Amino acid sequence: VRMDVRGGVAFSRTVPLVSLDGLIASRDYGAPYLIKIDVEGAELVVLQGAVGVLEHTEVVILEVAMLDRGGETPEFCEVISRMKDYGFAAYDIVSAADGPQGTLSHVDIIFVPVRGKFR
Repeated sequence: VRMDVRGGVAFSRTVPLVSLDGLIASRDYGAPYLIKIDVEGAELVVLQGAVGVLEHTEVVILEVAMLDRGGETPEFCEVISRMKDYGFAAYDIVSAADGPQGTLSHVDIIFVPVRGKFR
C-alpha cells in the first residue's frame, strides 16, 4: 500500500507483490538479464527474491545509499558484501547524488558476475 497526495487528496493503492524470480517464471523473458533496482532502501529484499534470476544476469545496476536513511536502508558496505555473496563484483559507479549537507548521499553502481564476460 502506498499513500500519495494528488490534487490535495490522499489515496491508497494496493498492488501485488511479486518477486523477480516470480515475474521471470510467469513470463517468457529470455536470459541473460540486465536488472536495475531503485527501491529506496529495499535493495536486499528485492535481491532475496531474485536468486534464480541472478544466476542468469550479466549486469545489475543498484542505487545504493552511502549511509543509513533511517533504520531500514542497507548501507554501501552491506550491499557490496551481499552482492559478493551472490557472485557479483562492483564494476563501475555511473551516477552519484549529494545529500542535504553536501556529502555523497547515494550512488548507482554497476555489478557484474565475478566470473562473467565483463571481468
